[in-house]
Amino acid sequence: MEPLEPFTCMKVYIEGSHAAVQPHGLRKGSGLVDTLSIDLDSGSSQVVPSQPQTGRSVDALGVMGLCKLQTGYALVVVTAAKQVATLKNEPVYEVAGCQVLTAPGAWSSRGNRQLLILLNDAVNPEGTGRGLHFSYSYDLTLTSQHAAAMEAADPQAFEMQLPVARADPRFFWNRAAAQPLLAANAHRFVVSCILGFVQQLKGLEFQEPRSQRTVKATLTLIARRSTARAGTRQWRRGA
Repeated sequence: MEPLEPFTCMKVYIEGSHAAVQPHGLRKGSGLVDTLSIDLDSGSSQVVPSQPQTGRSVDALGVMGLCKLQTGYALVVVTAAKQVATLKNEPVYEVAGCQVLTAPGAWSSRGNRQLLILLNDAVNPEGTGRGLHFSYSYDLTLTSQHAAAMEAADPQAFEMQLPVARADPRFFWNRAAAQPLLAANAHRFVVSCILGFVQQLKGLEFQEPRSQRTVKATLTLIARRSTARAGTRQWRRGA
């Protein structure tokens, strides 16, 4: 069995209260494609094979999750990202744009409007959502030691799993929103995000004390905010 590959380019089609997310850029004549079908009224989700759709759509790089409103649900997708690092030959991205998709009329409810304003700010890279990062094939929620221990314990299972399936819940920032979709086996559509900081410096030169030999290296700094410390009262300071 071949490891599952995450979908990295998708189209989101919304017709009434029905949303369909399909991979984009597949070869012509590939037939039926895995489609994430979502009822934005009830929140019911399932992955089903269907014909590629056409028409008006939203381009997406990944699905963050499905959020309950006072009436109905909102689908949150990543629409833009910039690469900030490469780890084990896998690109790491910072979220540069998100979109909150709803059924027609969702904004007409006062309760929904309040929730949608908060949700839009939560995923806005210029607002509270500043610092969201993800990678399709490298798990940013795990430390290198934790990932190595999991791989050593069961190499085959580790290779077959997508990062979103083994993400550490302490740092899986969109876990609550992603849970309904993961329960529907939509792992290939969902990205596991961390909230924090990722920066990589390449081409650094260090000199070994004994041999005086110059060694080139890449330095990567990853800081992740815990989901248990989400409020401002939980901010920590220190060097």
